[in-house]
Amino acid sequence: DGSNWSVLPNWEASQGIVNDILSISHIPSPKQPLEIQFEDDIFFKPIVLHLLGFMAGDTPADRRKAAHRSSGFMIADGKLWKVSSKANDRVARTECIPSSQGFAQALKTHTTNGCFGPDLTQLHLRDKYFWP
Repeated sequence: DGSNWSVLPNWEASQGIVNDILSISHIPSPKQPLEIQFEDDIFFKPIVLHLLGFMAGDTPADRRKAAHRSSGFMIADGKLWKVSSKANDRVARTECIPSSQGFAQALKTHTTNGCFGPDLTQLHLRDKYFWP
């Protein structure tokens, strides 16, 4: 009657085949250091996402805005840079820092260079850093 032999329900395991057809898991990709640095910044976040090749918005209009806004920026040496578009600018590129770090950087520049007025401090800052 055939009751002595049967097809094993786990024949795949006995043959070394992993049966994971019903196992679907989403593994999130690890975040880039720039993504982590600018994740709370509403100005730089879409720019960084667009330059890294990720979706920079939910709608096509948001993605177009991010593409347009990121036209003057580049990523080099693990940093986000604003590239000068005019020949008469003082420097060719400036490093972008999140808005949350802007005050700390201004205070550091002020203590390093001394108190020579806000214009000179801003001039030193704008030669090296950009933040909105």
